[in-house]
Amino acid sequence: MKTLLTAVLYLITINSVFAQWQWQNPIPQGNILFGSFYLNSNTGWACGDGGTIIKTTDGGVSWVINTTRTKQSIRSVFFFDDNNGLACGLFGILIKTTNGGSTWDKILLNTTGNLFAIKFLNNNTGFIAGDTGLILKTTNAGISWGRRQTNVSRSLTSLAVRDSIVISAGLNGTVVRSSDFGETFQIINPNNPNYFFDVMFKDSNTGFIAGAYGTILRTTNAGLSWAVTITSTGRWFYSISFGDENTGFASSDYGNIYRTTNGGLSWTGYSSTTSEFQYSLKAFGVNNVISVGNKGTIIKSTNSGINWSDYSSGFRNILFSIDFVDANNGMACGSQGTVAITSNGGATWQRVQAGGTDDYINQVDFVNN
Repeated sequence: MKTLLTAVLYLITINSVFAQWQWQNPIPQGNILFGSFYLNSNTGWACGDGGTIIKTTDGGVSWVINTTRTKQSIRSVFFFDDNNGLACGLFGILIKTTNGGSTWDKILLNTTGNLFAIKFLNNNTGFIAGDTGLILKTTNAGISWGRRQTNVSRSLTSLAVRDSIVISAGLNGTVVRSSDFGETFQIINPNNPNYFFDVMFKDSNTGFIAGAYGTILRTTNAGLSWAVTITSTGRWFYSISFGDENTGFASSDYGNIYRTTNGGLSWTGYSSTTSEFQYSLKAFGVNNVISVGNKGTIIKSTNSGINWSDYSSGFRNILFSIDFVDANNGMACGSQGTVAITSNGGATWQRVQAGGTDDYINQVDFVNN
């Protein structure tokens, strides 16, 4: 049996009613994780491609895959409490849960545009940012939404909400700001043309924007003006979180995490346990930090970003072919000289380096035992 696998290994299991696919490698899953939200240092959710939402209740050590009933890419998730949350993503998808994420139901929106960020000011008032300058506002906890005029056409990829201030940042240096709880918006010129991927407030006046080509911008007047900080790199930054007044972290490409200890004036880079891009990061104080990213990577530091542990497991090489000689024994092969072997019907897999790191092994076949 030969099957083209574009990313990871799956195992099919049959129950009395339905055929279900379950992740076998990597664990807990291998889709890109773009966003995350944490109620506290123990309970949080991460979201990504393929309708993925996963949940942890032990500070990121273990994760459970939620049932979202969609295959659209989920880009942002927000929870009010342990039970009630919302998530949005590509092609206008908006879903809601009332049981902590165990199951999710769709909410119909009058848009098919891509939705990149969802944030709430309180239990009733919230915002969604998306394609072509889209900002939606709700005042009834997400039951209904209305569009607000932004006068920009670029995609808005991020949101920050603090008191009456709402800021959204996006592509090609786009920043819009509201000072009246998101009713009206004005265009802000940050004097930076790069792509922006995250905007956040550290306090009522101080905020940051993360973006491409080493961009981390800082405001001290609630977003009216922005200044560059010292990153000394051309890496792309995707997410920023502060653990206290002075110590903050920024996730970046190729597994790099940057840290500031002077309130964001300058940043220093640290390598982690992965080379995968990191898209969403959260700091719980100055020591504990969790980051999620490409191919389902989940990494955590307990010493202020100096060292990192990987809380996802398995290999992430592209696989092209698979074959089983019997019900238990099989092999798969793929990029970077990868061969994966199972002897328990696909429940677990062991990676073997069968070729050079530049080799692509395109097919595997058993002639006999």
